[in-house]
Amino acid sequence: MSTIKAKKATPVAFMPGFEPYEVLFTGPGALYPSRFSADWAVRKYRAELARAQAMAIHRNRRLVNPERFAKVAEDVALREFGCKPPDYSSWATDGYKRKEKLTAMHIRPRWRR
Repeated sequence: MSTIKAKKATPVAFMPGFEPYEVLFTGPGALYPSRFSADWAVRKYRAELARAQAMAIHRNRRLVNPERFAKVAEDVALREFGCKPPDYSSWATDGYKRKEKLTAMHIRPRWRR
């Protein structure tokens, strides 16, 4: 019977810069307050995260590069804020007032009908 002698290998840094997924919502410098909010962000920003190579899956473990992930989250937040300015102009138009007046006219007490 033969035996195989394994040499002690030095540990190799696999995917340097990547850390376990839990880094996003645990610890003092967490980006998100809970696992659910981190999951939501991953679902919503999936395309941007893939483009920036901020996440990876290895052996069914999610790995995150916190710096890249934070950069993507910041870029998306700034873009979303800039794309959706509040539109209050429709509140002051005559059409809005007319619509309000029409609905007020149609709501009458039953005894007046």
